[in-house]
Amino acid sequence: MASVTHAQRTFCKLAQIPTDSNLSLSCVDSSGQLMDCNYLSVTYGASGTGASYCFVSPRVGAATNVTSLNITSLTTNGASGALGTVVFSRSTQSERTDYLCLGSEKFNIIDFKVSGGGGYASITYGVVRPVNNIRLSDNILYDNGS
Repeated sequence: MASVTHAQRTFCKLAQIPTDSNLSLSCVDSSGQLMDCNYLSVTYGASGTGASYCFVSPRVGAATNVTSLNITSLTTNGASGALGTVVFSRSTQSERTDYLCLGSEKFNIIDFKVSGGGGYASITYGVVRPVNNIRLSDNILYDNGS
C-alpha cells in the first residue's frame, strides 16, 4: 500500500497451506514479538493446476476463529458472511487483496482455510496510518529528504 499520504511499517511471510486445511499465522515483528496490525495484503497461488480457494480472515476485535467456515456456504442465498476475503487460484497466482481495519481495530493472528488443492500464500502485514497533511505541503517546516 505505497502512498505518499500514509506511513507504513510492514512485515512479510510466505506460507504453504496444505490441501483442504486450516492455518493460523501470528503477526510478529523482526524480533519475534507479537504485534497489533491494521493492514493485511495477501496473494495466493495453488500448487497444482486445479482450482483452489483460500479464505483469509484476520482476527479483528471480537471476531473469532472462522477456520471452520464452509467456503461453499458463501454462495448460498441467506448465508451469513464472515470477516475476511476469499482469493482464488488456478494455475496462476491470484490478484493481490488488501485489508485495512476500520478505526482503532487491530489484529495479531491471521486465519487461512483452503478448499481444494493446497497452495502458497505471500502475506504482508503491519501498521499503516495517515501522515500529517501539513507535513505534505510545508517545505520550510519539514525537510523533504533527499
